[in-house]
Amino acid sequence: MNIKNVLGGVMIILCSFTTLIAQWSDVVQITKGDFNDEMPMFASYLPIYGPTPYVDYLVFTRKDSVGSNICLKKTIEYGRKWDEKVTYITSDSFVNKSPSIARRLGYPSYELNMIVWQSNRSGNNDIYYSVGDGVNWSTPSAITTSRANDINPSVGLNGTTFIVVWVSNGRIKSSIFSDNRWSDAMNVSDSNFNSSPKITSNLWGPSVVFWDKMFGDSVQILYSIFNNNTWSVPILFKTIDDKSNLEITKIFGNIQVTWNQKIGDDYEVYGRISEHYFDTLRWGRESNISNNPLAHNKNASSIHMPVIWKEPQDYLYFDVIAFEDSSATDNCIRARSIYTYEDEIFNTKGIDKNPVVSCGVPDTQNWPNPYNVWVVWQTNESGKWHLVGSYFPITAWGVEEEMSPNFFQLNQNYPNPFNPNTTISFYLSNPTKVSLEIYNTLGVRVRTYLEENRSIGEHKIVWDGRDDKGVVLSSGVYYYRLITDKSAQTRKMILIR
Repeated sequence: MNIKNVLGGVMIILCSFTTLIAQWSDVVQITKGDFNDEMPMFASYLPIYGPTPYVDYLVFTRKDSVGSNICLKKTIEYGRKWDEKVTYITSDSFVNKSPSIARRLGYPSYELNMIVWQSNRSGNNDIYYSVGDGVNWSTPSAITTSRANDINPSVGLNGTTFIVVWVSNGRIKSSIFSDNRWSDAMNVSDSNFNSSPKITSNLWGPSVVFWDKMFGDSVQILYSIFNNNTWSVPILFKTIDDKSNLEITKIFGNIQVTWNQKIGDDYEVYGRISEHYFDTLRWGRESNISNNPLAHNKNASSIHMPVIWKEPQDYLYFDVIAFEDSSATDNCIRARSIYTYEDEIFNTKGIDKNPVVSCGVPDTQNWPNPYNVWVVWQTNESGKWHLVGSYFPITAWGVEEEMSPNFFQLNQNYPNPFNPNTTISFYLSNPTKVSLEIYNTLGVRVRTYLEENRSIGEHKIVWDGRDDKGVVLSSGVYYYRLITDKSAQTRKMILIR
């Protein structure tokens, strides 16, 4: 296989005064053999609490002359390489496909992974699942057993429980996994002609599901919010001319939605970001991500990482987005960041499609602990589909300008997650004026402590989860920032009500 990385390094501009350089790795072959590996999907999880997730999980469909099965691979060496082992979640002669995977890490107990997919083993399509701890996986069992045609599942987290959505005879349905059993199916949509549901994963707010609905000659993108064990009335997100191929980021917190939008005879990839507000969503402006009207761009996948920087108005997000691009003779994969001026183009001299972006694995062997994020896609080699990919390190959490680790040390709060109180400690090697500030994920300062001179030594502050006015704040991710005359550091914490 002739794999060529066309462009060089990727320059990620974090803000006007700081620049990071990230280099994509060489494209590597992840699977090979006399079968077809298709439709890869990375696990969604929360990478900022509990035990550190040292691996990324990738599920995919493996087809051979006997059947179609669900398989799993994982990264090793802090996300820089792939384990050679392939785990078969199913191993039979039925048609198993459309896998989706989510992870619960460390809270309230051990790691638990959930894989769902559709299978025709009962004579019609039903939704099946398997749970595992990363090593052992349960025997596949059915979530649905009706005579309806149940297809296209998507699994995520709702608090600390798993929730799955799927299409049942043209309607969107859902079920929650609790006490090792699935709840009765709930209607998300009441009418037919609905397809392609995608659900967010969320620890501190309600889950949200997006889907397509045929509406005359157009397609409506709708969404519904799961709150108090009830789905909201479907809300119109966007009306377009054709199937959206919509995708939702696999990261927690803000929701980033991408979709295909037909422009003339071609397609562009568009995106929009929203913050959770429990019973509603606050949407930012729509953006053209691919921004190439001469190409056929589609099937985007992305990751969305928040980071607070210097001042509230400088608060940013890290984005990595990959999508198909047919501007060349053959389909290639184009990857970019929202702060990248140059795209990375991957072309294996064949047909490249269905890219997916991982959540990333923290590389604790390197400072300042970047996340190694993978873009994986399927490519056709000698008539067979195999999976290939490339990764690059993203320094996404707590990167600071002019940081001087020897001047002071801001420690991780404890406990984390917490309810209702947590202790924030820091150490000063010199007396100085310090300020401790707490922000929400919108970059709004909600609490200010200190703003005073402090002596050499360790200092502790107890935060009660309230703002400066004494108002009890909702569950979610918050950032605490220690500022001195010479430097600043930021860390993240989770409040769970």
